[in-house]
Amino acid sequence: MRANLPDGDIQERDVTDYHALLGTLQALTKQSFDDFSIPNERLERHVTGYEHPTYRNRFQEHTDYTDVRYCDRELFLRQLDGAILFLNTILRGREKGRIGF
Repeated sequence: MRANLPDGDIQERDVTDYHALLGTLQALTKQSFDDFSIPNERLERHVTGYEHPTYRNRFQEHTDYTDVRYCDRELFLRQLDGAILFLNTILRGREKGRIGF
């Protein structure tokens, strides 16, 4: 997944796919991956335009935003890396348990 991410911030659809992957891993391992999800409040819209107030309309400023929400790339990669490390820890623990049986 990491190798296929676009440059820049991560779109909400990619975060949704990531959350689905975490759900699948949780079901398969019977371990909670909740700590590695992206909180909804961390998804934000990008600013596409800003209208400054004029002398006549001093209180009428306006900001335009994208329809799509984004997640900060660094946050997303930290959470993804954490989930990968956690999964590797789980898998190593299962392999050690099988030795000699």
